[in-house]
Amino acid sequence: MAKFYDNGNPVDLGENGSNPTQNEPIIFLNNPTATWQNNLGSGGNFTENGALTDGTDITIPGIPNNLTLISHSQTAKTSPEDANILLLAEGDIDLNSGDLKTSVSKDGGTIFTEVTALEEVGDFEKGQLYTGTVSLPAGTSTNMRWKVETDNNKDLNLHGVGLEWR
Repeated sequence: MAKFYDNGNPVDLGENGSNPTQNEPIIFLNNPTATWQNNLGSGGNFTENGALTDGTDITIPGIPNNLTLISHSQTAKTSPEDANILLLAEGDIDLNSGDLKTSVSKDGGTIFTEVTALEEVGDFEKGQLYTGTVSLPAGTSTNMRWKVETDNNKDLNLHGVGLEWR
């Protein structure tokens, strides 16, 4: 939030949103567009520049492609020995046939260690809850990342991923 507020006041993000980071942001809205207000530049709400598409209505017809999704790095205070991963996923997933694989890296993504005992542990409103634990290689690295991969062209909606280490 520090990029958007300074001493409790909003930061001027510039004409294209690139201030103060100098990178033009990509913003994803995942609700029906009727729930987003358009203030046409008067401040305090959302200003549309182009067409909006309802996030819940985006579909790609045909056979789903396989996916590899890698997180941004998070810094651990000390080099972890183990990690737990948690996924909220929706789809027809068979863990025994390798439809879904997860792995964790503590060196920024140079070496990923696969979570071999990923298991379904429950349900949530839109799908299943999966979790697994992995022992990480020895070393002093603290640059944590997770990776999620799908195989067998399964249709999967990934609602969230969590990573915990110790």
